[in-house]
Amino acid sequence: MDIQEETLEAEEIQGNILGGFNKDFQAFLFLRLPATPPGVASVRPWLRQLAPQVSTLAEVAHFNGLYKSMRRRLGFEPKGLVATWMNLAFSAAALRSLTSPAEVEQFADQHFKDGLQTRSGDLGDPTDAAAEGHPDRWVVGGPGLEADMLIIVASDSPDLLASRLDELKSTMPSSIEILWEQPGQTLESPLVGHEHFGFNDGVSQPGIRGLLQTIPPVPLTPRLIDPQQSPQPDPRQPEYAAPGRPLIWPGQFVFGYRRQSIDDPRKPPAALVPDPTNPPADPFALADACPAWARNGSFLVLRRLRQDVPAFRAFVRAAAATLAGTPGFSGMTATRFASMCVGRWPSGSPIMRSPTTENLALAADPHADNYFQFVRDSPPPLVLSPDLGYAGDTFPLSRLDDKGVICPFSAHIRKVNPRDTITEQGSFVDTLTRLVLRRGIPYGPAYPGDLDRDDPSPHPELAAVDRGLIFVCYQTSIEEQFAFLQTSWANDTKHPNGQGGHDPIIGQDRSAGGARFLRVRAADQPSQTVSVPTDWVIPTGGGYFFSPSISTLVNVLGAVS
Repeated sequence: MDIQEETLEAEEIQGNILGGFNKDFQAFLFLRLPATPPGVASVRPWLRQLAPQVSTLAEVAHFNGLYKSMRRRLGFEPKGLVATWMNLAFSAAALRSLTSPAEVEQFADQHFKDGLQTRSGDLGDPTDAAAEGHPDRWVVGGPGLEADMLIIVASDSPDLLASRLDELKSTMPSSIEILWEQPGQTLESPLVGHEHFGFNDGVSQPGIRGLLQTIPPVPLTPRLIDPQQSPQPDPRQPEYAAPGRPLIWPGQFVFGYRRQSIDDPRKPPAALVPDPTNPPADPFALADACPAWARNGSFLVLRRLRQDVPAFRAFVRAAAATLAGTPGFSGMTATRFASMCVGRWPSGSPIMRSPTTENLALAADPHADNYFQFVRDSPPPLVLSPDLGYAGDTFPLSRLDDKGVICPFSAHIRKVNPRDTITEQGSFVDTLTRLVLRRGIPYGPAYPGDLDRDDPSPHPELAAVDRGLIFVCYQTSIEEQFAFLQTSWANDTKHPNGQGGHDPIIGQDRSAGGARFLRVRAADQPSQTVSVPTDWVIPTGGGYFFSPSISTLVNVLGAVS
């Protein structure tokens, strides 16, 4: 099947959306813009000044491609290849001031228009003002602390990051207030690439359909599957960029492009045509429910999530000790139980392919670590292009787990991406429309020890240190992507996989008398219910924002009348 993919306007799209900054050092500036018309007018020249400094998809994709190419050739991380990038985004309130309330109202997404603080209760955040996770106690984004503008600065060098931040602040109009400055940094060895609970983060990301404006055009997401397989091409090839990495139409993440169909992963849905007497020239054109200037922009969700590492470790150790005494779970360890809660071992290897032990070789194989299914046996691995020199995926394949024996139904990765599961939404193809692009980074120092044992030298002062994750994701529907994943699946005890309980990592339950739980089961044994007594991922700030195109930043938000 010949799939015609769109050419992405890479010089217009901000780089962190589809490219991903992937930098070890980042900073997030939460700003309050002036509310009066004269104050708003004073900000516009500064926005125009910032526009050429905003890092685009074109440059981020080029740098990331060069970095990966050098790493493959050298066999190690290239030294001296550094970059410092900047992106920005605006709240709905800020856009109302910079454009008009009527224009912002054209966005169909009510979550964005309401803002995170207003909708936090819908996500399961505490409604008791005394609770830490209630917006009244957030460090930013709560009442009186809602940010109008977010600036993200990312660099390979902490010194270059600090210098760039100083430059930004020196040019900032005095009418702008910095509400909060949040640093983020990749954890040090041996936790490089991991989050604070100890798990490799960001292993699974969807591929993105679309071509870059190069000569000749090339796909934004490299296609690694060999299209010339003998005796005939693999019929799955058009749907995947790499094993376990489905291709998603770019309109799921950036406005103005074709969206994903809930019926056919290879073809966008039929056009939404407001006027049937005047159909668009492009039969796949989709009329986005947004203002015209939203093209090449994206909704950005940011959640500042504190992680209580000692509490999480205490929970998994106690639960593992209890399970070890029940039939089918003999020898259960804290690390294994925690991995069942996540769906992957700390290294990132999926438990669907390595159910009882960590497999570091599997985790290190980027062509195998994401290739698995949940409810059906995995078919033979996809054959990759011979140019890659890949010896092949020889690890045990995932096997049918429709009872949640290998990977519990409530495991984090099974909750938010049920893959081949037919959910309450219908066909498993619908799951692809729920995916988001995650761009988070940890903050705060790591806590000593690991899941099975604490550091032999006690560090009580470190237990109280604020640490966690700056969760960032991009999408074109907060309601149907980020918020859906949180409320309809992570928080729901029945969906998408049956009676599995809550997502033990990010799930929340604020029902009257509610208490979180998950269910695990061993083969030929009844399920065991494990109570989750406390929260160890606590929201402490954030916001809903819109990342505009470069042209919109110059000609709309920065326009001087």
